[in-house]
Formats: sequence, C-alpha cells, structure tokens
Amino acid sequence: MQAAVVDTVATGTEARHLTVQQHWLMNFAVAPNQVRTYVARSGYCQGPAYLRRIKGVLEEEQQYIEALSATEEQPGEPGERQPVRLLTAAERRGLVEGLHAKREQLERCFANDFDLHHEEAWKRRVRDRYEPQIVELDRDIERLNQPYIFVASEELA
Repeated sequence: MQAAVVDTVATGTEARHLTVQQHWLMNFAVAPNQVRTYVARSGYCQGPAYLRRIKGVLEEEQQYIEALSATEEQPGEPGERQPVRLLTAAERRGLVEGLHAKREQLERCFANDFDLHHEEAWKRRVRDRYEPQIVELDRDIERLNQPYIFVASEELA
C-alpha cells in the first residue's frame, strides 16, 4: 500500500500537511461567479427534488386561487361582495332527500350492473364507475349536515 504524498505548507508560524487531493484543490482556482452559477443551477441547499416539485405545485395552486379571486371582483365595484343568505331547514331537507334518492338509484344501478357478469375484470370496472359517484354523494350529504350553510341571495341588496 502506497502512502499518500504529503506537502508541507508553511503559513506564518504554523505548518499544515496536505494530501495530494487537498494540494490539487488549492491550485484549482475558480471564479466566484462561476461557483454561484453552478450552485444555483444544481439546486444546492434547496432541498430534495420531490419537495421542490411539491412546492412548485403549491405555488401553482396559490396563483390559481389568486387568479380566481381577481376574476370574481367586478371591475367597477372593488371589494363589494355578493349578498348571501342562510339556507332554510325546508331547503336543506329537500336537498338531502334528493341526494338520498340519487344515492339509492346509483346503488340499484350498481347492483344490477355488478350482477351482469361474474368476471373479476367486469366487477372492477363497475366498482370503478360507481364508487366515486357514491362517495361524492355521501360527501355532499355530509356537507349539508353543517349547522350554517350560506347560499347566494337572489334578492338585490
């Protein structure tokens, strides 16, 4: 086994022993602006790539939300909001009954289509078709169970 070549560098009163790699690094001069360019390009100290992707998605969503709020405001009336009212119990009851009826209809269609064929591929397609709709209806029914639901008022303020 060969020993690494060691140079002695005298700086003032102290001496340091440098390996070949350290000596090479001292003689390799790079302009600071090139180092900054490389660091910026390589993504150094910006976190893992998957977090940078997630951050990009979140920034895009934030821009989308800001764009929506900008389009909702009418140009002639900045800051003015559309009047709202509280959803009445009768309206809520009618909506919930309608959603329950729609869910029962979807469950009947699901059962009929599910029993048409006994292949697993068919059953998986039927589940993939109906389950998202049923889940969405359940979510809507759950939202209507909130105590206060505000809807746009049709009356002029």
